Amino acid sequence: IDYAHSVFNLSEVHIAMEKYSQAFNCLNEAIRVFDMFPDEAGSLLLDAVVMKGDSLFQLKDYPASVAVFQEAVEMFSHFSQSYGESVATLYYKLGLACSKMNAYEEAFASFRQCIRVFSEDLGPDHLRVGDVMYDVGKLVYSHGEHGSAEKSMECFKEVMRIYSLNKHQNHVRAADVSVQMATIHTDLGEYDEARDALKKALKIYEGGIGEKTSLVGKGLTLQQIGRIHYAKNEFDQALTSFKDALQIFQDTLGEKDMNV
Repeated sequence: IDYAHSVFNLSEVHIAMEKYSQAFNCLNEAIRVFDMFPDEAGSLLLDAVVMKGDSLFQLKDYPASVAVFQEAVEMFSHFSQSYGESVATLYYKLGLACSKMNAYEEAFASFRQCIRVFSEDLGPDHLRVGDVMYDVGKLVYSHGEHGSAEKSMECFKEVMRIYSLNKHQNHVRAADVSVQMATIHTDLGEYDEARDALKKALKIYEGGIGEKTSLVGKGLTLQQIGRIHYAKNEFDQALTSFKDALQIFQDTLGEKDMNV
């Protein structure tokens, strides 16, 4: 069991260094030994299984990560003590993995479970609930069914309500929501509403100068502003916005990033 602990600790180091293949191999070995001593391993066996799913997700083996996360959900049901937040987080990871596979119904089901557990454990207006609803809104819109724009916008408005309630309306995450709302407005031809949402997002991102998430967010916002100018045949302004966004993406993410 001490050997398994050591291998498990080594996997944590590999994950911290983003060496997910090595982490996966260590976790497989730790799980093999923990399985021999389930009483002594306790919750460490469950932790190892979840981390194995995380590693597979980072390796983009989404079907395998889904299978491991589902195994972890089943394992949680055998523990007598409450693991509310941990279970909710696991459902969230399962939802993300399913969405990567375009398994929308399974993703929605996992996100609904996540919101239910977070709401029961932390309260329906907790920030974690808002964060998950943000991902649900994005998934609804990307799914593209009839009425998805309206449903997605409802999700984003509820997220903003929760963020405002928790005094997070000027947080980077709120800016991300504003950009998503602007995307929908732009696609619907509602350019004034889109521009207002983007101005709000840009102000928040520029307040976090130097932070990678803020810089990327600023780039995405400028890209959206460029789309609006382009749609209105304002090509000079569009070109300026696109060039500014491209420069941010190149400096922050590198030449091979999809945004570039």
